[in-house]
Order: sequence, then C-alpha cells, then structure tokens
Amino acid sequence: EKDKEEIELKHIDREDFHVMLRSLHDPSHTMEDDLELFSSLLSLGDRYNITTIIDQVEERLIESTKFSVSEKLLFVDKHDSFRFCKFHARAYKNIGRPWDDEKNSTNSLLVR
Repeated sequence: EKDKEEIELKHIDREDFHVMLRSLHDPSHTMEDDLELFSSLLSLGDRYNITTIIDQVEERLIESTKFSVSEKLLFVDKHDSFRFCKFHARAYKNIGRPWDDEKNSTNSLLVR
C-alpha cells in the first residue's frame, strides 16, 4: 500500500472519517454530541491506533450535558470501559452521596 498513490478505505463512513480528520487537525473543533458518532470515532481510533481521537471522544462524553449519567455509563460499558480512565475517575469522584440533596440528580453526577 505504501507504493500506491491512493488507498481505498473500506467499511468507513465518509462523514465520520471527515470529523475524525477535522478533530485531529483542529483541536478546537467541537464534535457533535451524538453517541453513534462517538461509537464510530472510537472504532476508527481503535482501527488506526489514534489515541488522540479516543481521548477527544472521552472528553466530549464527560463534558456533554445532552446525555444522562445512565446513558453515559451504558455507552462506556458497551465500548470497553477500561479505555475511559478519566471518565471513571471523574464519575466516582463526583458521585458523592446522591441522597443528600437534589443537586446530585442523575444529570449532575458528572461534573468538571
């Protein structure tokens, strides 16, 4: 393949690949909060051994307020939870005692 002028990438969504490249070249680029996109980007990151993309997806998942903690935990569990070290560290640090007050509702367990 190194002698080829073009390399065909099979079984890859063109738009997701574009988002991945854009995120790599422009760290300020904010990817859309979309679990399907996150899944696709994680697959691409694994496939091509691009840990930067995996880290960016993890950060975006942590920062997102679009998804409940339950949705985030299910996503992490589905996608090899060992990969999400920062996610786990922040989740467990911030869970505290959810029965103490309303502030610790489902969406506020993961704070920055």
